Amino acid sequence: MSLRLFNIPSDVAFLPALVRAILAGNFPGDAPPPSLEDLPRWTILLPTRRAVRSLQRTFLATAGRDAMLLPRIRPIGDVEEDLLVPEISSGSPADDLLPPAISSLEREALLIRLIDEWAVAHPDERLAFEIAGSPSQAIALARSLAELLDTFETEEADLDRLPDLFAADLAEHRNSILSFLAIIREKLPVELFKLGLLGPMERRSRLLRLEARRLAETSPSMPIIAAGSTGSIPAAAELLKSIAALPNGAVVLPGLDQTMSEESWQHVSPQHPQFGLKRLLESWHQTRKDVALLPGIDGAPRLSARRWLTSEIMRPTASAGTWREALLAGRVEIAHGMERVSLVETRDHHQEAQAIALVMREVLETPEKTAALVTPDRDLARRVISTLKRWGVEIDDSAGEPLIRRPLGSLLACLIDYRLSGFAIHEFAKLLHHPLAIFGQAPEIARKAASLIDLALLRDGRDRLEPQLLSDALLKARAEAETNVHAHMALKRLGDAEWELARDHCVKVSAALIPLVQRDADADTLSRHAACFTTCLAAIADEAADPQASEALDQLVQSMATAERFLPHCGLERALLFLAAWLRRLPVRLPVHHPRLAILGLLEARLINPHVVIMGGLTEGSWPAQPDPGPWINRPMRDTLGLIPPERSIGLTAHDFQQGFGAPELVLTWSKRVKDQPAVASRWILRLKMILEAIGTPYEGETRWQNWARSFDEAKGDRRVAMPRPKPPVAARPRSLSITQVEKLMRDPYRIYAEKVLRLQPLAPIGAAADPGLKGSLIHDAFNRFSLAHPVSLPEDAEGELRRIGREVFAPYFSDADVAGFWWPRFERIVPWFIAEERILRQGLALIHAEVAGAHHFDGFTLTGSADRIDVLASGKARLIDYKTGRIPTGAQVKAGLAPQLTLEAALVAEAGFTGVPAIETDELLYIKLSGGAPPGLLQPITDIDVMAKAREHLEKFKALMRAYDDAAHGYLPRAAMEKEQDTSPFDHLSRWREWSLAEEGA
Repeated sequence: MSLRLFNIPSDVAFLPALVRAILAGNFPGDAPPPSLEDLPRWTILLPTRRAVRSLQRTFLATAGRDAMLLPRIRPIGDVEEDLLVPEISSGSPADDLLPPAISSLEREALLIRLIDEWAVAHPDERLAFEIAGSPSQAIALARSLAELLDTFETEEADLDRLPDLFAADLAEHRNSILSFLAIIREKLPVELFKLGLLGPMERRSRLLRLEARRLAETSPSMPIIAAGSTGSIPAAAELLKSIAALPNGAVVLPGLDQTMSEESWQHVSPQHPQFGLKRLLESWHQTRKDVALLPGIDGAPRLSARRWLTSEIMRPTASAGTWREALLAGRVEIAHGMERVSLVETRDHHQEAQAIALVMREVLETPEKTAALVTPDRDLARRVISTLKRWGVEIDDSAGEPLIRRPLGSLLACLIDYRLSGFAIHEFAKLLHHPLAIFGQAPEIARKAASLIDLALLRDGRDRLEPQLLSDALLKARAEAETNVHAHMALKRLGDAEWELARDHCVKVSAALIPLVQRDADADTLSRHAACFTTCLAAIADEAADPQASEALDQLVQSMATAERFLPHCGLERALLFLAAWLRRLPVRLPVHHPRLAILGLLEARLINPHVVIMGGLTEGSWPAQPDPGPWINRPMRDTLGLIPPERSIGLTAHDFQQGFGAPELVLTWSKRVKDQPAVASRWILRLKMILEAIGTPYEGETRWQNWARSFDEAKGDRRVAMPRPKPPVAARPRSLSITQVEKLMRDPYRIYAEKVLRLQPLAPIGAAADPGLKGSLIHDAFNRFSLAHPVSLPEDAEGELRRIGREVFAPYFSDADVAGFWWPRFERIVPWFIAEERILRQGLALIHAEVAGAHHFDGFTLTGSADRIDVLASGKARLIDYKTGRIPTGAQVKAGLAPQLTLEAALVAEAGFTGVPAIETDELLYIKLSGGAPPGLLQPITDIDVMAKAREHLEKFKALMRAYDDAAHGYLPRAAMEKEQDTSPFDHLSRWREWSLAEEGA
């Protein structure tokens, strides 16, 4: 059979060459050039819709017209009856030819049901146990089976051969694997037959073969050209053959390497870019000699050299014996081929995106010049889009953006996560603060109200918050802020108007989210669950703010409603997981099309010929990607079935690389690190470097783009940050400090500046466990109440009394899991230990003063204090006790004045500074550690110390220190005398400690 085959080499702009050949009358046959009126009779098939649009523009540009009647240009890979077969649109309906296809979402819903049924029928299988235990397992398995089905349907392999694939040595697992795969081998085909449906890939293959048969039988007189396809789908290969055999038909192949030696051609493997074309020609019993160069092609020597160079880059390993000789003989071609080629190696993805954006931005400096980034790495594409916005350049990714990355999609994901987490506080915070979450209010009001709710409800130790409890929780938070001395100062500053704003917002949030709580057991269906969440979404956000995502989401919800007939019952968790999975998979394409710049995936880039091609993300694992045979059938099994090996994916992406390499101006980029992991440059980059080294001219790569990209992030000049020394006016400085704050002033003066001058107080993290400071307060309060109730002698049931008091103190906080499950049991362990030690301590005791307030005034300054316990002994002396739930100061620290709490208390006791306590001297200092661990507590007396001498010394030193701070030139230094260098302060970020400390180290 004579086939009309043409080739457009990789170094020739494909679509312009095709249009020139058509308008010049170079094919088909020897007919004269078609008139503009004849063109609508022509049919041209291309691989992608983007190629279709580009060819339409190319016709207009080549003809020099703004409008003209165009040929019927259709995508072959996205075939539908009304696109390929003109007779059908005006004749019999498409459904008369073939049953409709089941959609991908519907098929996965059906597979989920069949997987559930299999798990019920095989309860002893481990996989069945996993399916029953995890709602997400069936979803993942359904997608995996769907991918396997697509492979079989595309390659038109026989599923009935699956039982023959498992060898005897796998007999132990054979039956369970086969019983599960029977879902797609037996159960699914029966279900589809009952429903009158076909698999999507099977239907596409049947349509392509129907069209091939129609063309062969009718031999239409109108010209038909199939261009740019490699026939990787068997059914498409048959259609191409039928077109090539027509008197007025022709097939134009993309980038067939007709210069490769016959030895190399015979050793082409699935990983080679020419494998698909070689396989196609062999299936047609044709050779490369049977393929003519498309008339009218006259390539420049530089680009022809580029074609030769890329052929050498891809040379099969089996023919590498003559590689060096070929390279040395081709020095001139290599030099020509590397003209206007830039190799750009960057530090990481961030710098690579900046370099690419710079290249694209420079292109815009030349009128009419175009550029395209071609990459399979969508993260890199997003980074480039973001960087281009620096110059006000708006550009889209042709692959689209997953719905979950759009504002509306991410809001729905937050809503799903909130419900799936059981209303976890972290997920509520994400939902509350989402940019689109306005709950029917003006955005600025919603933002302010959300901040108030955050402050009042999200940082108090609770780990979850249901919608219906919001208003009550806010009322309790307000009461707590007004009565609890430990409440955050920001809450204490809120006025009535702010509390009312927060309350109003809580009402709106509850109303919007209440459908998440109100469940109907009979409504466990995909459509009901999806409708519930979209109803919530409509009450939360203004969907007009993201119209493309809103439209895509509507279509997704409609698809889930349609899929309900395949999965009649679906629990809430599974429905939400299914919905979330499709949010990640469904692309949203934005109407942002730059006239001269584009970002393309590998498929979208085929046949597109801008002036500058940037091939980005050229690292192993990305381009090319790691071949994956899938979990069900390995490589030998694929060979047995006649399926193409998984390495074929490398060959396809290699062909994309080879086609892009022929661009007039080429930039190749890759990163040394990807996602914080070392990365290896693509094998084709390594091959190119080897070629350049082999001829003695190693190519160092372009550096200007990296240098410019690096300058984005580099500070201008070497400006070292000095340690901050804030010096507020004396009038703004504190005139009162508590004894416990004295140590803070000595160790970290900046902290006192932040707390007392700036009036700042750190917020607890969202959802943080109850504040450890609260634990200390509760334990202190319990022991102080006990001492106040029994200041002289212990009660008969001392342990029971202390437990009773402790329960009263802890009771308001038992709703907190940490308090009830951790702190309270530790308190109970402390009680017997403490009472045993207390019996000893009370020997020779006259009276206990507990939680006593005191003050000392000097020079217009007040030192305040609250002593945990002052024991007046029978000797007339005092013993000062401080309860500690954390670290206890050492005796050396106390004596050195670095932990002066007890010594300063002793100085105040000696001057009758504590209410109700006479002026007496202290001769004992005692710390009692109360941990509830093993042991439950510890007595730590400060020994070998003249208490009163140190008390007077530390008081005088403190007075001198405060007089120093009355000098306006005396600043508050950060971290002046931290106990340990690794200790943190809540204001380290404010003082920029890391920055100036590193600067000092490098000085």
